Order: sequence, then C-alpha cells, then structure tokens
Amino acid sequence: MEIQNFAVEYIAGALHKVSPAELSNVLSNRYFLGPRQVRSIIRSLLTAGELSYTYEYGTSYLDISLQRPLNVTERIVILPPGVDLDSGKSSAAVRISTGASFGSGRHPTTRLALRAIDTAVSLSTAQLDDKDSALLDIGTGSGILAIAALQLGIPRAVGIDPDPCARAEAMENAVLNGLAARLAITDQALSRLPHGEKFTIITANLRYPTLVRLCGTVVSHLATAGSLVLSGIKSDEQAFVMAVYGEKGFACRWQATEKGWVGLVLQQRQC
Repeated sequence: MEIQNFAVEYIAGALHKVSPAELSNVLSNRYFLGPRQVRSIIRSLLTAGELSYTYEYGTSYLDISLQRPLNVTERIVILPPGVDLDSGKSSAAVRISTGASFGSGRHPTTRLALRAIDTAVSLSTAQLDDKDSALLDIGTGSGILAIAALQLGIPRAVGIDPDPCARAEAMENAVLNGLAARLAITDQALSRLPHGEKFTIITANLRYPTLVRLCGTVVSHLATAGSLVLSGIKSDEQAFVMAVYGEKGFACRWQATEKGWVGLVLQQRQC
C-alpha cells in the first residue's frame, strides 16, 4: 500500500505530465522493484480507478483518475455521473460529465479556482441572503465553477463562453446537478453585458494576458464588497497581475499555489 500511495502522490505533485516509463523508473529506483512488479502496481492503480491514462499529441501519460470522488476542499467534491456520496459528507457535491470542454477538475487551475470560490463564498456570507446575489463565470467551460458556487449557496449564476460545445456541456452539467433553473449560459461577450449588472463573485480561470486585458471590464461588473476569483496564473506572473488589479484598488485576501500555478481571491481595499 505504501508503494501505491507514493505513486499516486508522485503524480499528483508533479509539475509536469508523468509518463508510464517515468513512473516505472521512479518506483524501480526507490523500492528496488523489477519491471514485472512495477507493471503490476501500475495496473492495480489503473484497475482500482486511482489513476487513468491521458493522451496528448500521441503520447500516453498517467494522471489522477476522475472516476472516483475528488475532494477539492472540505466542502467541495467532484463526482463523476452515477457516483453518490454518503449524506452529510459534502455540502457541495459537483457532478461533472467529462467532455471536450475545459474544467474536469484534473487541471491545477480548476482546483485552485474551486478552492478560491469556497473562500470567496465564505467572505460573502452576508450577501448570500440577498436573492439578487449572483456569480459571473467568465469562460465557463464545463460550468464546474458556477455549479460549485451554486451548490455552496450562491442564488444564481451566469456563465459566458464563446464556444458552443462548452455552452452545451455546461448546460448538460447544470441539468445533471439539478441546477438548470439557476444557471444561465450565454455566448454574450463580457463587454456586452448590461452596464449596470453587478455580481457578488466574478470568476475567471484564464491566462494572465487575458486577465490583464479584461481587468477594467471585470471590475466594472463587481458588486460593492464583492470578490474576484482569478486562476490560470503562473507563479512568476502573479506580481504583474496583482500590480494591474492593485491599481484598481484591489488587495489579495487569499492565495494558494499548486504545481506552479496560482489562485487568488481579491477584494477592494477598505478605506
């Protein structure tokens, strides 16, 4: 069991994609195992649903499997369709049918954004009593971030995405979670949203040039005392992003890193 746990933790903590050959070499060198023993261990992890194969440009890699519940925070857990949890184990069970859209929970930026949303919702507890309180998810992909926020108590959410495939999959996931009536999915550009429309929480899991470019428009749609959830930022890009949003009066209320990526929760500085 120690070897299996080490193998899973090695893949979860790697800053790069891990090939079967790399994991085999690591296990062989650490535990003095032969090729047949290593193959048996990897096969057992695949069979148990702890690991799965992913493919990129014709190359196979090993990754954490999403065929079992994935606990992201104490409250948020990602579930594949058809898998249930014991009642009371999570206040935000998010069921995601993995498709072509980004946002399965496998990528560190998604997990960081989910952790940031959990924090942002906690910071916005007083505002959640307002029936007009809402979340805006820019580049919603699978809809995972908006769905998690709804499960945590945000009354309604709007997800925007220019990709028709993403919009279709986001709505399918909303239905899967019984949240279709509270989640609106649209292809409307951020700049075309009604000028006076404000959101309690705005999430954007996007690369930093886009986060910088959209800064002014994003801020204009944030409600007073609202929270910005930003992800998709590399560690060496954080200072630049913070400088841009800092000029708009924002300060960091929470941050975390995973595999070289950073997630942030920003709020306006108190005068």
